[in-house]
Amino acid sequence: KWLVGCEMAADEDLQFWIKNSSKLQFLSTNEKELIGPRSIKKKARIPKHVQKDDAAAEGRSSKRKRSWLQREAVEERGFRDAVTWDSGGAGEGQELLPLKTERGLVPQKARPLPPPPPVPADVSEPSSSSSSVLEEETAEVPPSISMVELFALRSRKLIEKKELIALTSSKLMEGPEENISQLKTLVNLCFETDPDVAITIRKLAMVSFVEVVKDIAPGYQIRQQDSSTNLKLSKEVKKLKDFESSLLNGYQRYLNGLEEVITRVFPLHLKTLKGHSERKQLNMLNGSVVLSTDSMKSLAVVAVQCLCQLLTALSHFNWTLNILAVVVPLMDSPHAELSERACTAVETLFRNDPIGQVSLDAVKIIARTIKGRPFKANKKILETLLHLRFPDIGNHGNSEAPPSKRSKKAELRKMSRRDRKRYKMDQKVQSELKEAATEESLEKRRKAQTELLDQIFGVYFRILKQCPTSPLVTPVLAGLAKFSHLINVDFFSDLMQVLSGLLSTNALSFGDSLNCINTALQILSGQGESLNRDPREFYVRLYKAAIKLPHHSSQDIKASLECILKAFQKKKQVSLQRLLAFLKRLSTIALQLPPPELLATMATIRHLYLLHPSCDMLLDSDHSTGGQYRSDLDDPDLCQPKATTLWELSLLARHYHPAVRQFSKHLIAGAPSRGPWLLPNELSQISIEGFFKSFSSEEEDPFISLTPPTKAKGSRFKGRLKT
Repeated sequence: KWLVGCEMAADEDLQFWIKNSSKLQFLSTNEKELIGPRSIKKKARIPKHVQKDDAAAEGRSSKRKRSWLQREAVEERGFRDAVTWDSGGAGEGQELLPLKTERGLVPQKARPLPPPPPVPADVSEPSSSSSSVLEEETAEVPPSISMVELFALRSRKLIEKKELIALTSSKLMEGPEENISQLKTLVNLCFETDPDVAITIRKLAMVSFVEVVKDIAPGYQIRQQDSSTNLKLSKEVKKLKDFESSLLNGYQRYLNGLEEVITRVFPLHLKTLKGHSERKQLNMLNGSVVLSTDSMKSLAVVAVQCLCQLLTALSHFNWTLNILAVVVPLMDSPHAELSERACTAVETLFRNDPIGQVSLDAVKIIARTIKGRPFKANKKILETLLHLRFPDIGNHGNSEAPPSKRSKKAELRKMSRRDRKRYKMDQKVQSELKEAATEESLEKRRKAQTELLDQIFGVYFRILKQCPTSPLVTPVLAGLAKFSHLINVDFFSDLMQVLSGLLSTNALSFGDSLNCINTALQILSGQGESLNRDPREFYVRLYKAAIKLPHHSSQDIKASLECILKAFQKKKQVSLQRLLAFLKRLSTIALQLPPPELLATMATIRHLYLLHPSCDMLLDSDHSTGGQYRSDLDDPDLCQPKATTLWELSLLARHYHPAVRQFSKHLIAGAPSRGPWLLPNELSQISIEGFFKSFSSEEEDPFISLTPPTKAKGSRFKGRLKT
């Protein structure tokens, strides 16, 4: 599994070679000046004393003439051997200077020439006629290097490197402590310098390193100790210490190399965090071959993917803060792919962080990123904060109270001296085990989560006060609506003024207005009761916005229904006149909604029925209080809802959707818990969000039947609405 994507990576190198094939034509041409030195024409020189046609020259011995011609032949052969090149032929020869190309250096070897023919013994002195027979000799032209041979050479290199990566990874996973020295080889492969296979091998080695480290890394953070201290250690302890030291060194080199790859392509402009030491730059890429811009971008994307996997899988391990310092700024990257990967990794970290300390470090970097860019950051950064969890805040009653000192003393008095001694020894052992346990204490988790809340609300309040018109207001209001029950009482007064000011401007979108109203109602229905503030204006705005729900998205409809449920959750704080007005408005808009939204609206009406049985008067057609219902008014306290009924349910009882028919008849009967009009379990146990998922219009609805509804015979509900 370490070689995932190898074919894709090899195709990238292949496309690079094909794209630049015009630049490599010199490897397949026969021009002498492109392959080697110019063809050197050498003519056999004959000394002047040989060319003289006198008696002294003719009288020389033939032995001297033969020795001179042999010496000339040897010199000529040696010169030709020096200038004759062979790039791919067989045989052994002397190594020459390599041939430099755009893709690197191609090794060259000299090809030995066959020995010259022997000189005959009865050779005569060369005359003027024989000298004209000696023609010019030209050096041989070396054979050309074809693209097929280059690709074959590259394929061999690629296979060798892949086998080395697989072998190294297998050894590390089979015996981590015995083969930890192989980790250095794997790190070196992550920054391969061979220009033929650099792109592919780097990607494969990076991905393989992540899988290996995820498998061999311990479940605790390794403490870095000074190696200068001379301590006597046992063999097992020394072996474990060497393993941890080698693992940390290789992991650090790998992280620094990935950071250097990313920062060369996507500058991050990182600032050193408080309490975070300066990272040592190792310059892993120095001396490597220069790659194209597209190749470096693809390599940087793989590096970001590796860092994201390490962040989610090894958040407890060393140098998590270094990884966060690279990944979190990439959430605001203009490149959609990098931003999506970084946001997904941080969201996973927030959901799976058991303690909250790593999440706290991430939120601090997010706050610095937003502050560095004056409220022009990407909205996805703040949307990731919605995935934070605070399970240990507000649950102080669930924790077990420690035994008091008096009870301990009373128990010790009842024990004998031997039992007391044993009890104290047990308590000492338990305290040591508690310190060494990997699970953090409840107090530490609460402390981290409290500080995390302070950071989140600090970011939210700064944006609302300094830049209320920023696009970041949308995720801020969504976050306040979700975490409103965790806001400190000291901020209630200022926050309510800010929310009222935002609603009065009428510049917010429909979803932002719903989040504002939801936050305000949550505050006023909880600890904000001490503010003595009338929430009427928020109810009026929610009632006014409800009539526009059919013209908005399913997400806005779901948020509006949830807001209405939260507004009428407490029985004592609810006005009956206001509740009846909201029920009538919900039944009115139900006639204009598709089945998923319609069923969610009817489920909301049913839930309010069960919470407030007094609203049953809207189902009685004989009930009359006088007056006239004013649906044109936007004030729920003035529209007189007691003068009307929910006659819309009788129309919905003839709806084409069988689930809608069942729901409407169930509501007309008064939402009974038994009898023939009892709602089936597949409808009664679904939440509001579940209706949007189970009855989506994009999928085939199992509740739709082709048979038309039958006409009702007679009156089945005495004194109630008829179907």
